[in-house]
Amino acid sequence: MFNGDNKAITYVVGGLLCAGLLLIGWTVQTSGMKVLAEDEERPPIIVKGGSLLFESGDSKKAKKGKPWKKETVAGDKTSEHQWKPVHQDAAPANVLKVAFEGGTGTCVAAYLPEFTVLYDPDGTGAKPQASYLVTRRARDNGKGTLAPAIIDAAGALTSDGSADYPTLKADGTNAFRIQFVTAGGSTVTCSNPTRVLVDSVQ
Repeated sequence: MFNGDNKAITYVVGGLLCAGLLLIGWTVQTSGMKVLAEDEERPPIIVKGGSLLFESGDSKKAKKGKPWKKETVAGDKTSEHQWKPVHQDAAPANVLKVAFEGGTGTCVAAYLPEFTVLYDPDGTGAKPQASYLVTRRARDNGKGTLAPAIIDAAGALTSDGSADYPTLKADGTNAFRIQFVTAGGSTVTCSNPTRVLVDSVQ
């Protein structure tokens, strides 16, 4: 009887030791993982045609966006026409994940530091082609964290003031093209996509 009790105690102690080791392993494995708070998650940016539109959030999926803010940095010519979503607590945008709906040419999803939107306002070439750089710039919270930004290098953008899905608009009625550089260094184009979904990846 005594020997049976010893075996039972041995099994219990052994089980507790195994459970403890598993718990320690799980703690070590997950200690480096960061769980993003709700307000750290950046809403997507949607690029779509009709007029050329840059939408913060995704009205198609009822995912609300953040308001756009126009910024000018003294002495920095590239920032004279720079728009960024107002999102002070968001996680950094280390890369942009770009996915296409429709289009012709090279319209495959890609992870990019930046890309260019080329827009012919009337589709005839009579008006100058507008160029918009979608990139990342340090946000204005003093931390230097990268945030999505749109630079209207040639062509003006206006904000519609929407609360749920703030949108920047370039007047015109034609489709647009997306141009970017692949990992191999080639410049490629996706023409006339229906929508382009841009997610910030930490």
